Amino acid sequence: MHLTLMGHVVLWGIAIIAPLIMWNTKKNESPFLDDHGREALNFQISLIIYTFLIVPLGLLTCGLGFIVFPILLYVLGIIGMIQAAIAANRGEFYRYPMTFRIIH
Repeated sequence: MHLTLMGHVVLWGIAIIAPLIMWNTKKNESPFLDDHGREALNFQISLIIYTFLIVPLGLLTCGLGFIVFPILLYVLGIIGMIQAAIAANRGEFYRYPMTFRIIH
């Protein structure tokens, strides 16, 4: 579920649709899968929210934000995705940084 962020390169919506489908089919099988699915979805939703915030932040920073903020989001996404996948592989719970916990 965490690595579906890589699908964003191919198709924009797959980053949220794929973990949503996986989470909905597996959440009742295990509390571990339920937790990781919710966390992956909350992270994807948070990245979408941050993406929409780039425009006002870019305007407030006289255009500098249009360059810096997308790079920061990309780095946050890649590092978070890798750390979460490693934690899931080890059987550990993981909390993404800077994530809005919308789905409980």
